[in-house]
Amino acid sequence: VFQRLYLWKEAMRVLHVTECLAGGVQTALAGYVKATPELDHVVLANSRRGHNITMREVEGSSAFYVLPTNHLAAVKKVAKVAREVRPDVIHAHSSFAGAYSRIATLCVNVPVVYTPHAIAYGRPDFSSVKRAAYKGVEKLLSWKTKVFAGCSVHESELLSDLNARVPVVTIPNALPPDHPAQELRWGASSSPVVGMVGRINEYRDPQRFIDIVESVRRHNSDVEFVWIGDGDDAQRDALKAAGVHVTGWLGGVDLQKKLTELSMLVYTSRWDGFPMVILEAINSHVPTFVSNIAPLKECPESARFDTAEQASSLVLKQLEQNQPLSQHWDPLLAAHSFDSQKQALIRAYELATVS
Repeated sequence: VFQRLYLWKEAMRVLHVTECLAGGVQTALAGYVKATPELDHVVLANSRRGHNITMREVEGSSAFYVLPTNHLAAVKKVAKVAREVRPDVIHAHSSFAGAYSRIATLCVNVPVVYTPHAIAYGRPDFSSVKRAAYKGVEKLLSWKTKVFAGCSVHESELLSDLNARVPVVTIPNALPPDHPAQELRWGASSSPVVGMVGRINEYRDPQRFIDIVESVRRHNSDVEFVWIGDGDDAQRDALKAAGVHVTGWLGGVDLQKKLTELSMLVYTSRWDGFPMVILEAINSHVPTFVSNIAPLKECPESARFDTAEQASSLVLKQLEQNQPLSQHWDPLLAAHSFDSQKQALIRAYELATVS
């Protein structure tokens, strides 16, 4: 696959478009660039949905452009930058970026690879009417899509239902060899600390985390709780009122050090693509428990919970036994390897650009 692509085009240029250059999407995109250094990566982005976070340029990209936050202006900017840099393919990350990019290709003839990083019409917290509306829009836009590229098995399954004519490639989220998680290892502090990582919003379900806090403390009042991240003001205040320490945004080595100091990660998200923080945690051998949601069905059953009470039981058992990460996570680590990600990216770009 690599030889066919590079012989066809030695310096393929990829224009990455996202309006969510924050948190996991930023980590994932940085990984894509590191996975394919042979390609020329150009980034057009903003962090419109990143609460209280400073957008950083993507290391390894050859150029960086700022995407307007106004929707119409964003579409025009995608078309303008595409005319200027003449990419071989546009890789759109997130639902809005997918819309901007595919509408822009009505004016510029560039194939689009689309990775939603948690497609909107699958969200269970949306009403059935809202989900149907989002799916209708996605079906319409699918006719301007060359390749669907889900970041998890479940996301690829959802995308495959939109348009049978569009090929689907799963690009597993993965951590590059130089990621701090490859070096730093779990070393929980002597006092128990349970953490969650992510943007504070309905998506990540801070109320469920609060419910877990209250349930655990009924049995063990010595446990501390921390939310690593930031977001909605009211929900941040609710977390603090429940006795949860909110760190604000951390990244890189600082985030990984904080992760490895936790007694365990308890990931409460209602909906997802495939979270980078889970890979960051399990690569560092941090004991990890996750919501039992469809996007996380690749995680071991023994690590998934449906209710706050179930999560509380897992937390209390882990604190009592203080066990390292279960080997049940090994298949997921193997599936989300850096090499698998590289091969999938090349395959997606090849399908998009070779007739």
